[in-house]
Amino acid sequence: AELVGFNGAKHPFTLARGPHLTAESLPTAHACICTLDLPPYEDFETCQAKLRQMLTWGRSHFDEAAGHREEEDGSEGEEGSEAD
Repeated sequence: AELVGFNGAKHPFTLARGPHLTAESLPTAHACICTLDLPPYEDFETCQAKLRQMLTWGRSHFDEAAGHREEEDGSEGEEGSEAD
């Protein structure tokens, strides 16, 4: 299926391998290029469960940092920093 991307261009909907993801990760969506990165799941049942979890959480909120540990994104310990 073709979907309209961020710039109005039509893009084919694409499922892609997500080599940057772990087997514990949720799938990652790229709305601007109509792509869904799938982690290297061990089996179909795990993939199905993670897709359902992603859809459930996606209905309740949107957070680009969701699923990233605090120590990975560098946000921990920034309290008290000053901007002049």
